[in-house]
Amino acid sequence: MNAKDAARLAVPQRNPPAVRRVALLIGLGIYATALSGPLRLGGIPLQSLFRDQLGLTTTQVSAFFLVVGLPNCVKWLSALLSDRVRLFGSRRRSYLIISTLLGAVLWGVTAVVPQRGGALVISVLAINVAILFATTAVGGLLIDAGQAFGAVSRLSNVRQIAMSCASVTGHLIGGHLAGPTLWQTSAVAAVLLVTVSFATAIYLPDESIFVREEDQRSEGTTRTKADQLRSNYVWFAIVVSFLYYIAPDPGDVLFRFQTGVLYLSNREIGVLYTLKATGGLLGVLVYTQIAKRVRFRVLLFAAIPVKIIASLLYLAYCSKASAFALDGIIGFFEILSVAAVQELAARAASPRYAAFSFAFILGMSNLALRLAPLVASSLHDSFGLSLRQLLVVQAVSMLVVLLVLPFVPKALTTES
Repeated sequence: MNAKDAARLAVPQRNPPAVRRVALLIGLGIYATALSGPLRLGGIPLQSLFRDQLGLTTTQVSAFFLVVGLPNCVKWLSALLSDRVRLFGSRRRSYLIISTLLGAVLWGVTAVVPQRGGALVISVLAINVAILFATTAVGGLLIDAGQAFGAVSRLSNVRQIAMSCASVTGHLIGGHLAGPTLWQTSAVAAVLLVTVSFATAIYLPDESIFVREEDQRSEGTTRTKADQLRSNYVWFAIVVSFLYYIAPDPGDVLFRFQTGVLYLSNREIGVLYTLKATGGLLGVLVYTQIAKRVRFRVLLFAAIPVKIIASLLYLAYCSKASAFALDGIIGFFEILSVAAVQELAARAASPRYAAFSFAFILGMSNLALRLAPLVASSLHDSFGLSLRQLLVVQAVSMLVVLLVLPFVPKALTTES
């Protein structure tokens, strides 16, 4: 960093109120957009609809969520717009306001379209595209503010706390909203997105406290970004994240096990997921304290065996009592592991193209996240692997990540 850059960032770094204001907005934005997505608030209602009304197989359900989640795999395209194209004079604020309002409208449309076939796929896919632009803008804010204020790790933890809070409330509310239609779910999601839009308009009137000047950007945008990706740490974060998330995830098979073997109702599953998310929230809070005392490289290596422990705990899942007893513990260990991988993504993001590089990493992670349940469901439906066997496959697959971690540059894991 040259003297000019240092002088430009000196004022924001000495502005704790600005850090708190941006952290609050980032937390609210991530919470509401994550909660409004079809995998949290809409997760149980959609799965219930597929099971009770449409009679879909686990592979078909996984394929549906893969298709509607595809926009998240190429979210770097929306990040290119956010980084380079100012919308009404803003690179973050306007995108966040407009996309959340559009998402609210699309949820309203979903409430009235036929709850089957192509119409449902298109409407949920459109919601994901709108929310994609919102989450991209929030991710850009996180990296912009984190690097300007020297608080990347802090804001990354804010992100994890907000995501965990969304899971805590999302599944509990979703279990109560599940029914033959999606209109109740649509109404709640629309209110949440409108709230974020108004909060952004009020609490982010000016981005100049942390947005870098145009003279820091070079010409030839596409080529510059390609060169930047090859010359920094982004690819290391992509490889680690992709291998971490691609391990076969038997989540859809687990849902059928919970309803078909343990005979849990939608509301009971909502409570179960909430317990897991609450454990995850506790895990994030514990991680923030551990991160202050333990080197990040140690935390990154420890993330893999912690994830394996979380997966294998499901082997003791044999009754309603064990399900309610274990889910909170599993959520705790899972988030302890995920938090380290997510912090790696935030550390690797480029300061020059914050939204693009961060979204590029998360996009590849989302692709792996969407493929992992489909792989597990296919192994279940086509080859007859049981839930227990899938859990062992997932745990063994995680060992591959340990082979890659020694190649992650030490400079990336020691930066503050």
